[in-house]
Amino acid sequence: MRIILLSVIVVCAGVHALSYVYVSSDDAFISLRYARNLAEGHGLRYNAGEPPVEGLSNPLFSTCNAILIAAGLPPVWAMKLVGWVSYLGAVALLPRLVRAYDDPPRAAWPVAAAALLAASAFPAVWAVAGLETGFHCFLIVLGVVTAVGECQRGSVRWSPVVFCLIAANRPEAVMLGITVFVVQWCLIPAKRNLLIAWFVGMVLPCAILLGLRFFYYGMLVPNTYTVKALFGSSATRRGGAYLLGFVLSGGYWVAVPALLGCCTVLVRRIREPFVAVPLSIIACHAVFVVLVGGDFMPGYRFVMPVYPLLCALAASSVAALTQKIPAVPARVPGTCVMAILCAGSYLSQSAGLLSHSRRSWFMHDRPWPTYLTQTDVKGTWLGGHQAVADYVRPRSGPEDLLAVTEAGVMPFFSRLPVLDMLGLNDRTVATLWRGRPGENVPADQATLEVLQRVWAERLRTVATHILSRDPRWIVLDGHFHPITGKFVPRLDIGKTLMQRVAWRSYRQVFTATVYEARWSETGLIQRVNVVFERKGPAIRVPRP
Repeated sequence: MRIILLSVIVVCAGVHALSYVYVSSDDAFISLRYARNLAEGHGLRYNAGEPPVEGLSNPLFSTCNAILIAAGLPPVWAMKLVGWVSYLGAVALLPRLVRAYDDPPRAAWPVAAAALLAASAFPAVWAVAGLETGFHCFLIVLGVVTAVGECQRGSVRWSPVVFCLIAANRPEAVMLGITVFVVQWCLIPAKRNLLIAWFVGMVLPCAILLGLRFFYYGMLVPNTYTVKALFGSSATRRGGAYLLGFVLSGGYWVAVPALLGCCTVLVRRIREPFVAVPLSIIACHAVFVVLVGGDFMPGYRFVMPVYPLLCALAASSVAALTQKIPAVPARVPGTCVMAILCAGSYLSQSAGLLSHSRRSWFMHDRPWPTYLTQTDVKGTWLGGHQAVADYVRPRSGPEDLLAVTEAGVMPFFSRLPVLDMLGLNDRTVATLWRGRPGENVPADQATLEVLQRVWAERLRTVATHILSRDPRWIVLDGHFHPITGKFVPRLDIGKTLMQRVAWRSYRQVFTATVYEARWSETGLIQRVNVVFERKGPAIRVPRP
């Protein structure tokens, strides 16, 4: 009976995730460009034929995509298939974690944990949005299940290997492996064998991977960390607000019962593997999210890797609490509570997605089943990016350089050499951005003015470097002023570029609408991508 129930839940989870199949992240196409270049024999790099730069932070996921692309699968299908199958694997595997708690084992509570994960909208979206989230989620569930089982047996074999794979998928996940090692050190008597197993299974392979990264890319950390990782009090405040936003946007249906149960009925079993391992993973990951400040995307992507662990703890907490109700079969109130949690998670998280500031991600102009066979992003919020790529590709030669601030869809479908103006995939630009002032606003006006001058000078330096590369195409996003009709770039780098003398050699040639609009005092502001083409020989600008 349990297998039948679980099979039904897995099918429902698959349909739930596929209902968001039209949702894609622009950043996912950065990884997909790396994967396609690897599949085509150019190596794991952004621009074929140029020195490699690690502008991705999911090498294992991208390698899996490359294998499927090399096998003949369309790239868009490959990235969504890996995430979708991994998500279903996490749903199917989660009951094994709950059964480790449930003594004697019963069918209801493990299946309830899987149902809670399947009903939640946030993980369903990120299963098919194209990034490594669903894959990472499955690996963490697999690692925790393996670690818990080994703690119960008193010996370690495969958990270090699984956490090595997790670290290969996301570099910061090394912290999770260290955390599990510490927990196992406290719970397993055979310390020497434990140390050997973790050294052979995780430390040594991770050291080899780190050496290969330095040999291939010339850096010990991904280039994206240079641009994105801005640690400090401002990032910490944003990270705390990010976790609070997750809870208030529908995460409380899972987080509250999980943490409440851990503070009440499960606290007596805190040293047991089922409670100790997932709690330590959740705590470690929460610290990471707070330190980096979360992210801007809908669906709380940074929380999703540990979301199944919250579902497992929530189901186990409900099981433990309902068993204490006298004269009533535990499954009766427990089933009712889990049904409420599942319905609440689905409804509140679905509403949270549509109320997010980036709700334009969920706009599309055709029925969602039609996107199941689509190999591009036309008709979705990224359709404007696709339109830019379709415009520049037939009008370009193989050496024409495309400069963009959004380095996913447009570079991927244009297949041109690309200059990433934000530096995620360009080490020189990333180094130039590194000198920008911190995010913390100073208390005195004089210091603020100094920082503003430094920032303006840094923008001019980056703009000079971009124009010195002589790009054939420059794509800026922004809006047209409702009254003057003048194009207003969204980012400071776009405004600075348009103020340089060399900009006179560029002319506006194409405009594509993006599914994002807002009202201002002057009227409706519609976001657009504007393509500028070099009119002739560029004005040569010396490199900074």
